[in-house]
Amino acid sequence: MRVWDWIKCSVWESCMSSSQEIVITGIGIVSPIGSDTETFYQSLLNLRSGVHESTFPGLSQEISWLIGGRIVDFRPEKVVKPRKNLKVMSRDIQLSVVASIPAMQSAGLATSDSPGRPAPERIGVVCGADLMAVNLQELAPAFYKCIETCENDDLQNIDLGWFNIMEEWGCKAFPEIFPLWMLKYLPNMHACHIAIAQDARGPNNSLTLGECSFAAVLDEASSVIRRNAADLMIAGSVGDYLHPNCILPRYSFPLSSRRPVETACRPFDRERAGAVLGEGAGMFVLERRDRAETRAAKILGTLVGVSNGFESRVDGLITGHGFHAVIRSLLAKTGVRPDEIAHVNASAMGLLEDDRAEARAIRETLGDVWVTAPKSFFGDLGAGAGSVELAVSLLALQRREVPPTLNYDTPDPECPVRVVGSTAIPEDRPYAISLNHTHAGNVTAILIRRD
Repeated sequence: MRVWDWIKCSVWESCMSSSQEIVITGIGIVSPIGSDTETFYQSLLNLRSGVHESTFPGLSQEISWLIGGRIVDFRPEKVVKPRKNLKVMSRDIQLSVVASIPAMQSAGLATSDSPGRPAPERIGVVCGADLMAVNLQELAPAFYKCIETCENDDLQNIDLGWFNIMEEWGCKAFPEIFPLWMLKYLPNMHACHIAIAQDARGPNNSLTLGECSFAAVLDEASSVIRRNAADLMIAGSVGDYLHPNCILPRYSFPLSSRRPVETACRPFDRERAGAVLGEGAGMFVLERRDRAETRAAKILGTLVGVSNGFESRVDGLITGHGFHAVIRSLLAKTGVRPDEIAHVNASAMGLLEDDRAEARAIRETLGDVWVTAPKSFFGDLGAGAGSVELAVSLLALQRREVPPTLNYDTPDPECPVRVVGSTAIPEDRPYAISLNHTHAGNVTAILIRRD
């Protein structure tokens, strides 16, 4: 082992064996299968899918419908105060702000006078987010103003049309745009609005790494606490892949069109035929163990370690080397053995080759460990995937079981892992690993422990 690697491992393990351990004391979820922990987890046990069919009028037939994990009962106006703040929040931001409220409530820190709540300057926020899609209808009046002088309002003469739009944009378009319009679509506004709502005046940041955003968020949030820049961090991630402007880039990989729609996402199943997209957010409260114990907080779990790497592709096909690397790195940094792990929360999206590469990596590094794939219930939530999926593992460890995988009916012999089928499996081991990867190549692993 190189000297620097030895130093990094030694420092990490020293932190993990002392009162400096980072523990989770609060959790908030907004998801297609439930927006409170009990409903959310019971949906898993009862095999209730959050996948529905959505339609988008006015779009071409090819993209006018979508099978996706949509939150059908989302009512942000009931909890966001003052309600007028919703005017400067896109749907993504609304999801993250709403998820932060039960997170602080479950941590016992909902109000400024809650016992043990740190000073506002000692509470920070880190949020993982995607690049947010703009509602084009909001810009339509501005474009129409700019084409009033075009020879053809329908822009048949495209060169002349775009020339006029750009020439007239400054003087004609801006008056038609809501002055605070841009604030609705900046990824850093998640952490901003959460900080305002929770009076968190400490370190504040946002990270945009797709499905791997949440692992990076946990890494940064725990680092902030360890270097004593904050006593408490609100850490989470949010994603909305169901906006039409988000759907189009996702056509670079297969999307499932299987019916009935609740059977569309089939991780590791031999009949899988593509991914399903979704939306959701998860927020957690992190603090040092000694501080949580001092205020008699209920500790939901311990963040043991985070590892990140890159998953290369050869001729467009995933290799699995990145999954191998992050799992081995995580075990080496923390000293946890494969036989101590209750389950792996797989990144599996239902993509043919990606699922196979991940399965082989899990088998070769962790052996015959139990595997569950929550995306089968709600699809790929983008940046929100890591947080909502970690909630699955956190709740499962507390209940000493491994939750089911939906639609795992016919095992793929080229996915050599022990996937939990339609019934939860009792499992008392204390650790769980949550994996995620992006189509661009990022791959991450998070290790948590039951308290």
